[in-house]
Amino acid sequence: RYYERNKADMQNNKYKFLKLIIAFIIILVVGIFLFNIGTKKMQERKNDDIKTDMLMIEGKIKSIKAESEISNNQEKYVGTKVSEANDTEVNNVMQQLQINQDELQNYYILNKESFEKMGLADSIKDDDEYIVNYTNSDVIYVKGIKLNNEIKYKLSDIIDKNENTNNINEKEENN
Repeated sequence: RYYERNKADMQNNKYKFLKLIIAFIIILVVGIFLFNIGTKKMQERKNDDIKTDMLMIEGKIKSIKAESEISNNQEKYVGTKVSEANDTEVNNVMQQLQINQDELQNYYILNKESFEKMGLADSIKDDDEYIVNYTNSDVIYVKGIKLNNEIKYKLSDIIDKNENTNNINEKEENN
């Protein structure tokens, strides 16, 4: 009788231990899942912040371009000319975007100091560099944004990609 009771207690302990292991595994899987979702949401927010910064920069460079056209003075352009700078990261981005040497004279590197001159220092908090073209209002984020496993640098590419993604999501919801 003692043996049977002891055997039953051992089986109960095995089931309790097994339940504990299963509960731990479930909690671990759920935790990993929630962590991945949180990480993805944080990256989406960061990308949205960068996109907003790029839109602000685009608006400001259009304003500066208009002022310089009125006064017929390109000295109002803020930033360092890419053609005069010796920045390897910037040069690599320009090569990836296949911007030739002749066009480089139209591109300017903007940094924290440039944003202060433009009155955007309070809005753009990161120390990131951007490249702008005052003639065609191109805005390029030097570090790039990863969208659908591709790195995008130009604001025009980032906006097009987001709009296409949003349109696809709306179509799926309507079906």
